[in-house]
Amino acid sequence: MIYSILLYLGIATFAGKCMEYGVRQNKISNKRRVFLILCFLMGVFAAFRGLAGTDSITYITIYNEPDRYFTRTDIEIGYKIIMWICHSISADYKLLFGVTGFLTAFFTIKLFEKNSDNIDLFSAMFCFVILQFILYFNIMRQGLAIAIMLYAIELYLEKKNISAYLLLLLATSIHMFAFLGFGIILIKKLIESKYYKQIIFCIVLVAVYFLRNIEKIKDIFIALSRISIFSVLSSYRYMSYLNSTHVMSFEVLIKNIVLMLPLIAIISFILVEKNIDRKYVVYYTIYIGGTIISLLGVITGTQVQRIGYYFLFIESVLFGYVAKNGGRLLGKRISSFSMKFLIVLIIIVLFIIERVINNYAELIPYGRTMILYNY
Repeated sequence: MIYSILLYLGIATFAGKCMEYGVRQNKISNKRRVFLILCFLMGVFAAFRGLAGTDSITYITIYNEPDRYFTRTDIEIGYKIIMWICHSISADYKLLFGVTGFLTAFFTIKLFEKNSDNIDLFSAMFCFVILQFILYFNIMRQGLAIAIMLYAIELYLEKKNISAYLLLLLATSIHMFAFLGFGIILIKKLIESKYYKQIIFCIVLVAVYFLRNIEKIKDIFIALSRISIFSVLSSYRYMSYLNSTHVMSFEVLIKNIVLMLPLIAIISFILVEKNIDRKYVVYYTIYIGGTIISLLGVITGTQVQRIGYYFLFIESVLFGYVAKNGGRLLGKRISSFSMKFLIVLIIIVLFIIERVINNYAELIPYGRTMILYNY
C-alpha cells in the first residue's frame, strides 16, 4: 500500500514538474517533444496498472474477444475502433490501457497548454493525476471522452467552433454521455440571452422533475436506444447509472458535502476578482453544475455522479488558476505560493481519504494481479 501511495504521489509530482519544464521551452518543437514524452510516460503508467480499478478486468475480458468488438451493444463505435487497431498490433491488453492513457493525457495537456499563461501548471497537473487520471483506471473509456470534451469546450470558447464540434462528436463516439458537451454550449448561449434567468429556472424545474422520477429517464434511454446510433444507451452500463444501489443516507450526504466544501471554497476565490477572464467564470459554472449533479447522485442513491464527472473535472484548470493568482480571504490577500501549497495539501488529503482509506474503485495497490473483494 505504501508503495502505491508513494508511486501515485511521485508520478503526480513528476508530471507537474514536466509540465512546468515543457512550457518554459522557447522552441515549439522542444515543447512538443517534452509533452509527447510526458504523454508516453503517462501511457506506460496506465498500461502496467494490472487490475487496479474495478473495471479493469472487464476491459481485459472485452479486449480478449476481438470477434465480438463490432457486434457488442455496450461499447461505442469510436472505442471499438481503438480496440480493433490496438488488437491488430498486439493481443496484450496493456497496449489498449497504454494508448487510452496516452490519449487522455494528450488532450488534457493540450487543455493546460492553452491556459498556460493563466494557470499554475504544477497544481493543475498534480490535481489531474491524483484526482482524475488514477480514477480513469476504473472508467478509462469515459476518462478519455471527458479529456476530449473539455478540450473541445476550450476550443469553442476560443471561437474555433468547427474543431470543437468535431471533437465533441469524437468524444461522443467513445462514451455516449460526452454529448453533454453540446449541452454546455447550448447553456452558454442561453445564459447570454436576456431571458436567461427564466430559462435557467425552467431547466432546474425539469431537472428536479426527472430526478424525482428516475424511471422517466430510463424510458427516454430505452426510446432513444431504438435509434441505432443510440443503441448503447439501453446497455446495462448506462442503465446502471440510474439504478438505485442504496437508500440515501443523511450521513453519507453530509460526508460528501464536507469533502467537496474545501475545494469549492478555494475555487470560489476567483469570483472575488474583478478582472477575471470570463472563460474561467464559465468553467466555474460548469464545475458547480458537476458538483450539484454528484450530490444528486448521493441523494437519489444512483450513479448519476458519473455524469457529473463531465463537468466536475474542469477542477484541475480552476485549481491551477487559483494557485497562480491567489485570492482573498476575509479581506486579506492570499499569495499564490500559499494557495498552491493549500491546494496540493487538500488534494493529498482527499486522495488518502477516498483512494486509501475508503479504497474507492479499488485503485490500490497499483499493479495488482488479483481481484479484490469487499465484504
